[in-house]
Amino acid sequence: MIDPISIASISAALVVACGKISQHISTCLNKADDVDTTLLVLKVEVDALAAALGSISVKFNDSSTAATVLQSLTGYEEEFWGNVKRSMNDCGVTLGVLEQVCQSINQGQREQVFQSIKQGERRFIRGATIQTRLERKSVEITLLKQHITAYHKAMGLTLQLIAV
Repeated sequence: MIDPISIASISAALVVACGKISQHISTCLNKADDVDTTLLVLKVEVDALAAALGSISVKFNDSSTAATVLQSLTGYEEEFWGNVKRSMNDCGVTLGVLEQVCQSINQGQREQVFQSIKQGERRFIRGATIQTRLERKSVEITLLKQHITAYHKAMGLTLQLIAV
């Protein structure tokens, strides 16, 4: 039997992770000279995923809604909710990797800035470092964006099932 509290807590934790990542992406966007549209789309997808997960968390925190959704599950429905839970766990892994990528881009930028001696060089070095790190991570960011998009779609479908 699927536990509604576990789905609510996992989705709530993922919302927090999405918020951290969204903040990291905003930092990258603010500091980069040439903003890549992939990064902009990634931020939109992360924010949309957070909204879907937040709605799922709210629905499953409401005991009457959770009971209605999970009562008298057939084998297929129980398997579905098991897959949703597994997908949320996989999403957490992907968000963890994405957060590490974002942190590496932002932290590397700070290290370079502090190495600069002259005040005028700081802005140039900061922008160049962010751009360089973003370019190095572009393939990984694109792949992670595709994963986030897939999770967003899956959670959107899950939310629709709850509403039915």
